[in-house]
Amino acid sequence: DLEEIKQNGISWDEWLCIARCQGLRVDAHRAEASSIDSFRSAVRRCSASDTAILCVAYSRGALGQVGDGHYSPIGAYHAASDHVLIMDVARFKHPPHWVPVERLFEAMLRCDKVSGRSRGFAVLSRQAACDRCMESVLSITVGRGRVRDTKAFFQEELPNLAALPAAASA
Repeated sequence: DLEEIKQNGISWDEWLCIARCQGLRVDAHRAEASSIDSFRSAVRRCSASDTAILCVAYSRGALGQVGDGHYSPIGAYHAASDHVLIMDVARFKHPPHWVPVERLFEAMLRCDKVSGRSRGFAVLSRQAACDRCMESVLSITVGRGRVRDTKAFFQEELPNLAALPAAASA
């Protein structure tokens, strides 16, 4: 429920489910069942790819930041220094920042208080579209509190727009 999410955030499994529900292929690894070498390999592979991204779930506290569990994508890898660029999704609080691969892996090993398990990393990529998806020309993701507005747009405004002459709607 929403209050629980506000209090505890979302779990690793819930986060992975959200990614899959968005049509992504997910190759997920809990840090406790992986290794620093496997993680570094995924970092290298995704940093060189234009079809996959690497997202990490880690403890902010382990990186000297305020808070605990957090999810962010990796934007780059600097092999000479063995650092990754975390493209923090909370840019208002933490701009993109470089972190040693080993330190980030240790931050992923920290146990999530809710699940009692480590965090991890996931390679996300697009899946081949299904036949049903190929018929669609529109994909929408609706944020919290916007469902009613989106419904109103499709039920009230869109039919009115469709009724306008072509020149008026351009």
